[in-house]
Amino acid sequence: MQVIPEQQFDADAHYAWFLGRSQWMKYVPAVLMVAILAAVKFHLHYLHMALLGLISLLFAMSIVRLVLYVITSVVASPGIWIFPHLFAKVSFVRQSFFRLVL
Repeated sequence: MQVIPEQQFDADAHYAWFLGRSQWMKYVPAVLMVAILAAVKFHLHYLHMALLGLISLLFAMSIVRLVLYVITSVVASPGIWIFPHLFAKVSFVRQSFFRLVL
């Protein structure tokens, strides 16, 4: 690219316009965007780790209750099934909403 001071346009040429802003005004939006993305990513990382921990706890609870059920079904005939509604699609928010509507 060459800066040409004459104002002649050619149909086969490519052109670019440069705004006469100061140099720091080009870097302020970029630095601000990087700072915002870094702050959001920092919080999302910890939220991701918390959700991963909750899912791991759910899997661990399901394995423990299965092992306990197998052991108690051998020792005591019907067996003990703890947390029977662990995977049921029931939430207190949904139930309370339908009680208000209906």
